[in-house]
Amino acid sequence: FLVWSFFLRILLRMLLSYKGWMWSPHGARVTSKPSIFDRIAQGLLFLMTGRRNLPWKLSLPVTLWMGACKMIIGRKPKLLSLQNCLPKLPVTSVAGTMKRYLKTVRPLVDDEQYSRIEALANDFQK
Repeated sequence: FLVWSFFLRILLRMLLSYKGWMWSPHGARVTSKPSIFDRIAQGLLFLMTGRRNLPWKLSLPVTLWMGACKMIIGRKPKLLSLQNCLPKLPVTSVAGTMKRYLKTVRPLVDDEQYSRIEALANDFQK
């Protein structure tokens, strides 16, 4: 049981690090007769959401990804039960953050305020 649980946790971490859904052409209206893959996707989405005839199409890889996540996660997970399965987020350097901050602030303030903010940012970096 312990090995199976560890395996599912690793598999879920790999699934949750998938970012292909962001670039998938989703949200398009269904205008043509659905293909067999669309029917499979609609069936899987019905199993996951309980809604029939969703007005959009998702690509098959995204639908399979959603189905795999749903099968591993289960029907109603607890609030923080998946916290350990999430991929680790990168931490940016302080110098890079200050550079982006100063670049963002520059158009919003005048020269005097900017020099003061820049001095504070340089002091914070030390």
